[in-house]
Amino acid sequence: RHRNALIVGAEKISSILDWSDRTTCVLFGDGAGAAILSCKEAGDYGIIDSISRSDGTDPSLLQQPAGGSAIPASIASIESGSHFLKMRGRDLFKVVVRVVNILCREILERNGLKAHQIKLIVPHQANVRMIESMAKHLEIPADKFFVNLDRFGNTSAASVPIALREALDKGLIQTGDYVLLVAFGAGLTWSASLIKWH
Repeated sequence: RHRNALIVGAEKISSILDWSDRTTCVLFGDGAGAAILSCKEAGDYGIIDSISRSDGTDPSLLQQPAGGSAIPASIASIESGSHFLKMRGRDLFKVVVRVVNILCREILERNGLKAHQIKLIVPHQANVRMIESMAKHLEIPADKFFVNLDRFGNTSAASVPIALREALDKGLIQTGDYVLLVAFGAGLTWSASLIKWH
């Protein structure tokens, strides 16, 4: 029914960071990214496939305990620091590397592609060690993963669109290239999209 859609990922994480918690505050950045998706007759180009999953069995991996509808912001929640982002980094690292590895392999297999056919992987910009571990587990050279978190930090929902724009500006993606976008977030949620660029 719709020919065009504007997709926006924007974060202002600085407002929910505990600046005394060095395990989180130094990792994140504020940012916004957007893309226009259009329905066009372009052969086999465009979004080829997407997979999204979630697992809410352990929300303590990455969460903001208060400040939403379940625990509205109050003097008590603010004084206890419950409205700040909370993360169990080491445990989250293990889970994300495992599920992203499975997700990437699944989307490639589903579409009859091998890892070497992917021109560029644009991952969620969470942690350079995590991206290196993903490359190792997937047996894909690390230089096929676009990384910009050294300049912007983890901008969460904005990280993939910002990185994708930078990769395009650098000429790293051309028409006909297969590009894999991979992201994860609080909840825990994770997703991958396979694109044949046009």
